[in-house]
Amino acid sequence: MRYCNFSLIVDNRSLYKPILLPSGPLGVEVNKLKKRYDYHIENFEFDEKVSNERIRCSGYIFWQRKQVIPSTLRGIQIYIRNVGIGLYDTGLMNFSTVNPTSRAGQMSGELYVEEGLERALNVDRNSFRETDAHYLALQQRLWNILGSGTKGDGIIGKSVESYYARKSRSDDEKYGFHINEMEQYVQNISNGNLGIAFSRKETQEPFTYKDGKIVVYENSPRWPKSRADRLQIQRILIAVKAAIESGKSREEILKILEELLLRN
Repeated sequence: MRYCNFSLIVDNRSLYKPILLPSGPLGVEVNKLKKRYDYHIENFEFDEKVSNERIRCSGYIFWQRKQVIPSTLRGIQIYIRNVGIGLYDTGLMNFSTVNPTSRAGQMSGELYVEEGLERALNVDRNSFRETDAHYLALQQRLWNILGSGTKGDGIIGKSVESYYARKSRSDDEKYGFHINEMEQYVQNISNGNLGIAFSRKETQEPFTYKDGKIVVYENSPRWPKSRADRLQIQRILIAVKAAIESGKSREEILKILEELLLRN
């Protein structure tokens, strides 16, 4: 098989097939991206008889956590027998009338109609008659795939799950950094004589000291509910506790507090 060096440039923009997604800033990080956290792909299959005529098509809807770039790829492109009808439909077949989602700009898709829908074409063959039974059936199928803002409901619901999954992952990373930071604090303040441990045991006491070890009880109701506030207060209290148990002077304790609370 022979290959030729072929490229297509329109309005100073290189066109590719298949379309390269993720796009924009995410496109350069593609090796770091993870499905569920950063993008979703939903396959599109439709094969039914509507008004005694068959409509058969397939395709995909792609969502990424940032806006699709260029903007001309946002929405869905419908093809009939491999011929594109108009431009990308950024309204996703009028989806905004039932769900004005802010995630529409994060989606791109292609729908290939193999049979049917031609009767819905307007005379210009560049748009559709939106009251046609084939168009309405396809529209409903697309809307079902898009879903809603409820977690897990369609690709939009999965995008909501992605947000919380990324937030949870970020919180876990920050917590791991916090534990390492506190271990280092205690080691430095006590010259390596004290240790620290974090416990999920439910108790009223936020922390205790015994046998050269400070134990932090994360589930104590006395800690602030806000994670950011809890971690900051732990940094202060545990550092002071380590300083006291290490026999530091008042001036040394004040110096530790200055380093924790004030800018350098």
